Amino acid sequence: MTKLYTFGENSLKTILYFPEPDIGWELKFVSGTLNWVKRKWGTNQKVIISFDLEKEIYKELLLPEHDGVNVCNPRLCVSNNCLYVYFDENKTHSVLWLMKTYGVAESWTRLMMIPHEQLRNHVQHIYCIKPVLILGNHVVLLIWNKLVFYNLNNGRVDSPRISGGMYIQYAYHESLVSPLL
Repeated sequence: MTKLYTFGENSLKTILYFPEPDIGWELKFVSGTLNWVKRKWGTNQKVIISFDLEKEIYKELLLPEHDGVNVCNPRLCVSNNCLYVYFDENKTHSVLWLMKTYGVAESWTRLMMIPHEQLRNHVQHIYCIKPVLILGNHVVLLIWNKLVFYNLNNGRVDSPRISGGMYIQYAYHESLVSPLL
């Protein structure tokens, strides 16, 4: 059971059947929906659960497949109102996929592959890194304890030095829907 509060109506509704997210989940807001990754009941297959805030219904969206295999440990990202999924493949590289048309599984497009060898010079725990933002100049901002920029055009990885040693955990997101839900 989940409760949904609507500011404009000042109402609190109860949604009886709501697929509970797996442990360690994060909700991502895109196209009027909240999205998270969940393992399908009784299988190892993972899907994206998409909850439409206006219609108060949910549906499953298929994750991209590579070589006929469902992706492993997917992490969702939203940038410019587009849904992305980031995952580690074969422990050799990470892949970022873009859903060009929201809700259409056939529109998944592989946007980039980053060899782990390139990240090792910048990030200690590669499997914890996640995308935060895709910038207009074909640069992907990744985060894990520090900022890492990956340039899609030339494959260059940069990590700006920030003095004072800081631990980065949150990123700015202008919305009433918390990016950390």
